[in-house]
Amino acid sequence: MDQKVFSERDKQAMRVAWLTAQGWKQEAIQAMLNLKGQSEVSRLLSHARTEKWIRDELDLPKKPKELIGEIQIQSIKKIRNLLAALNQVAGQKSDVKEGKGGLVRSVHVAYSGPPNTTEEQRIEAFGERASIRVLELLARATTCGVAWGRTIKSIVSGIQARHPSPRPELLFLAVSGDPMNHRDAGYSSSAAAEALGKCFGCKKTRLLQGIASRFPKRLQKDEKAIRAFLDFCDDYHRVFGGNNPEIADVSAILSGIGDATSSQKDPWFLETQRAEEMSAEKLNELAIGNLGGVWIERDSKAEGIVAKVNSRWLGIQKGNFLDAAKRATKADEGHPGPIVLGVGQSKAEVVLAALGMISHLIIDHTLCDRLCEKLNVKEEDPKNT
Repeated sequence: MDQKVFSERDKQAMRVAWLTAQGWKQEAIQAMLNLKGQSEVSRLLSHARTEKWIRDELDLPKKPKELIGEIQIQSIKKIRNLLAALNQVAGQKSDVKEGKGGLVRSVHVAYSGPPNTTEEQRIEAFGERASIRVLELLARATTCGVAWGRTIKSIVSGIQARHPSPRPELLFLAVSGDPMNHRDAGYSSSAAAEALGKCFGCKKTRLLQGIASRFPKRLQKDEKAIRAFLDFCDDYHRVFGGNNPEIADVSAILSGIGDATSSQKDPWFLETQRAEEMSAEKLNELAIGNLGGVWIERDSKAEGIVAKVNSRWLGIQKGNFLDAAKRATKADEGHPGPIVLGVGQSKAEVVLAALGMISHLIIDHTLCDRLCEKLNVKEEDPKNT
């Protein structure tokens, strides 16, 4: 008997059926498979039922792993195993042991393209798909600190394309100023906060345009005067100054990951080098990367030096990430805490180093694979999940 040949529509219906069985919502399936709308998802599900591939349980004529092919979707069970492995590492961190920070509450994986996809294409595809999860997490937040960078920009674009309902009381805060010596500084924290504020129809936002991202090491003796001067900026004072700074009780923090290898052309990386009078090689030797501008030491020997580098950073600090993550561990959905975005395998070590500062991890499938590899999380057969 000749083996049945399945049309592309058949295969697409099987993909939709399998994703539905894994607990994916229709909007997420639409984005994952680049379908025209949720109505197309419904039609493909109906097709799967007509072909009796969905009865009381899933009964596909092709193996899910073979069917999905290049999409490389991780099973729900595998992602849960990764979450458990991450929290096992987080629980061993000194900060978490001392009651600072918190465990990772969720891991979400978004497909960013096949192996020949360029980095820019991968970031763009990730933003389009991952923005769904970001919107879910922000649904009950009241304030959100926003960092900068290409990944943040892609998420903002993804949110804009979805035209979220107005939330005038939601407050977005820029958590960093701008590099002083780079006119083309990329997508800044203020640009991201302003764009999100407009997207949600917010009454107000906190912007740090014109504020330096850090002060030079050689001016350390003048730190008190520098910070007093910054306090003249009303938005900076509201976010970071006074007895009740808004950053101290922020509901959510949206941040990308900077790894020491791929960030060397980043304006904030270059600004750190110049202000600290430090070569790229030396900075990489000391720090594994950064989270929202907060550099993370490679080992305990570098901890003191990196702490001093961070003390001259004028934006969000490690303590703010830890406090937000701790609140998120104990709070309801109104306090999602730090939402950390990562695209690409090179970010794996930074993720592991930043545990305790992360509440929700949203990553692409290549970073998921690398983390699973490093933590020995085994691939699970999707059919058994």
